[in-house]
Amino acid sequence: MGKWQLWFMIGSGIYLILMGLVMLRKKDDRIRKTIGLYNSTIGIFSIIGAVVILAKPSGLDSIFKVYMIVMLSSFIIFSLLRFIGSRG
Repeated sequence: MGKWQLWFMIGSGIYLILMGLVMLRKKDDRIRKTIGLYNSTIGIFSIIGAVVILAKPSGLDSIFKVYMIVMLSSFIIFSLLRFIGSRG
């Protein structure tokens, strides 16, 4: 595995934090604020994971795999929430 995973985690962490902050500022429903808080939290953990990888490069494989599982499961959950919300 290369260093691109590290930069991917940092970039997506910054993106998730910014997206979460924008969602928290909206005056919409409560679900959007909850998702914004979740996105910000995952973004912070992403950056923390990248810092851990910088300190201990041998953990790159396991940290990146866990990160990708969290990202994919979040995408599936949010897609289901959006589908359920559009039907109701």
